[in-house]
Amino acid sequence: MDVSSLTELAEIAIKASNDMGLRLIVASKHTIAEMEAIFMSRICDVLDKASVAYEVGLSDDVIAQFPHLHDGGFIAVMTNEAGDTGTDVINEWHGGHSMNSIVYCRNGVVYEEMPGGTDPRQFALYKAGQPNYHTPAIYVQAFARMFAHVNPQERKYLERVSQIAVILHDDTPENLRETFEMIKMIKKEVLQLK
Repeated sequence: MDVSSLTELAEIAIKASNDMGLRLIVASKHTIAEMEAIFMSRICDVLDKASVAYEVGLSDDVIAQFPHLHDGGFIAVMTNEAGDTGTDVINEWHGGHSMNSIVYCRNGVVYEEMPGGTDPRQFALYKAGQPNYHTPAIYVQAFARMFAHVNPQERKYLERVSQIAVILHDDTPENLRETFEMIKMIKKEVLQLK
């Protein structure tokens, strides 16, 4: 584990939490793994110095709570492996709903992704005619947020695009959420913005 950038990671988490008004949770297997204990210690030191409110937990326990966290959003600061597991859990529980996750990296890059975005089962489910978690609205939301990071002057417009996708998704019956009609509805509404 590269611990040299943990201070920066904690600072990014503070900024994101403040900007979006999200609950901050720090999780690791700090009770059984030395490197995870170092991760937890470094992150919490920065949060304490900044007088930021946060919760601490074991990764497994925090991830187990993900399906039940419906209080307006959260940021979980954890190692990459735990983060991958956590987004897969969210994908299984909340799949098909209008949500996405954001990954902040130490080099300043921000990745917008759908929960379970790299889950190889998605394409197989889609081909078998079963529900596919990746609705057009979720892709629009992720891309709009990503473009807003690199084009801040377009942030308000892109936030509105993301909101339209979420509203249309949530107001559309589940059997229509993954259709070309959904894409056309989003496009029609977005074209009326400018």
